[in-house]
Amino acid sequence: MISSFSGIAIGVMLGFVNPVALENIGWKYYIVSVVLLIVWIICAWFWFPETKDRSLEKIAQVFDGENALLGEIDKEAANVQTEVIMAKH
Repeated sequence: MISSFSGIAIGVMLGFVNPVALENIGWKYYIVSVVLLIVWIICAWFWFPETKDRSLEKIAQVFDGENALLGEIDKEAANVQTEVIMAKH
């Protein structure tokens, strides 16, 4: 719900900001947009955990840490594999 609201709010804001910015600073506004996009990509790369090719148990362990409910999976093996995957990223 929060992400939906944020996306809609940003879309509405940009609907008002983009025409004014393009009118005032012209083509330079594209540079501003590209710089902000690059900053967002860098933040996502470093702060969002990778969930590709992981089981739900391993994803739960990444987000919940030691408090994750792993079910039938061996906790020690999950810890070792998680550390190896996190070290690669």
